[in-house]
Amino acid sequence: MASFNWGKCFETGLPTVDEQHRILVDLINHYGQLLTAGERVTGEEMAAVLQQLTAYAGYHFDEEEILMTQAGLDPRHIEQHKHFHADFLQEVTLMKAGLEQGQTKTEHILKFLTYWLAYHILGTDQSMARQMSVMAAGQSAQQAYLADQEEQESATEPLLLALNGLFQQINQRNRELRELNQSLEVKVQQRTQALRLANEQLEQLATTDALTGLPNRRLLEDRLHQAMATSQRSGHWGALMFLDLDNFKPLNDTQGHEMGDLLLIEVARRLKAGVRQIDSVARIGGDEFVVLLNQLDLDKSRSDAQALSVAEKLRISLAAPYVLCSKHAGQSDTRLEHHCSASIGVLVFNGTQKSQAEILQGADAAMYQAKAAGRNRVQFAAA
Repeated sequence: MASFNWGKCFETGLPTVDEQHRILVDLINHYGQLLTAGERVTGEEMAAVLQQLTAYAGYHFDEEEILMTQAGLDPRHIEQHKHFHADFLQEVTLMKAGLEQGQTKTEHILKFLTYWLAYHILGTDQSMARQMSVMAAGQSAQQAYLADQEEQESATEPLLLALNGLFQQINQRNRELRELNQSLEVKVQQRTQALRLANEQLEQLATTDALTGLPNRRLLEDRLHQAMATSQRSGHWGALMFLDLDNFKPLNDTQGHEMGDLLLIEVARRLKAGVRQIDSVARIGGDEFVVLLNQLDLDKSRSDAQALSVAEKLRISLAAPYVLCSKHAGQSDTRLEHHCSASIGVLVFNGTQKSQAEILQGADAAMYQAKAAGRNRVQFAAA
């Protein structure tokens, strides 16, 4: 018997979101099936399924947050939605740790997941879908948000049922924690420390590039959103630069990925050394990097000049020879000198004339223009 029975009432009308919800339902039901198998299933198998569900939920959350941002929903809804996502990941991480240490019962986790998914769909996701529908009809994000607050009154009953089950599950878990013997205090402290480290690692994995330690695309987009808001308030211009290495693939193909990784790490170091502390450097994939300049001049022409100065400084720095050294235990070091340049696309923005997507696309297009024009050069985006 399924733990979660999918029905039409759970549909949002957004095909991709609904499909991802069905996958979450399948994972929760699979967890429930393992639970009914009793002693035939090990705790490690249960933990593995829970980890798979958590990973897919994280992917689903990322997709939803991108969808909300691209749709331009009211910031209040986006903030509430993101907090809900973060709270769920934190709670499941805590439950998973408790399961591994024998302090959380598997059936309580199943109840929590079932109630959570019901509220996730009936509450936050259907609210998101309703607001997108209202905006598609021509109303503003603020109007859609306020209209949905009134609409939610008609959905109170099913939401209360889901919330009631959710709170019962959390209360049950809290009662079990209070009943723990005082002799487990040290063990609880150890678990808390492990959870803190796990959360830090989860946050780092979610927002940074594993190879270079730079912010990834997700964190870059958050910082660009903040930079646009700051620019709009202060009047100062900002600039976004897309950089693509011109001679990376031959190195990677002929000398192997290790040498390619060493080059990318050195490129990241040079880029960070070439900008201010208030600026950001990100790696968004492969040999593509992005530089975000904050708080340029109040004047557009002077801001253009500042951005060009930084871009040329970075271009010259990246064009300097690279000495790459690969070290292996018991073997002599492998040293290689490599020459590599970069094509740089620049877009100067003030937070009001272009959307975030337009800024990203404009800088990217300018970078490809620089590459097409002969590489190792700086190209500004068209006004």
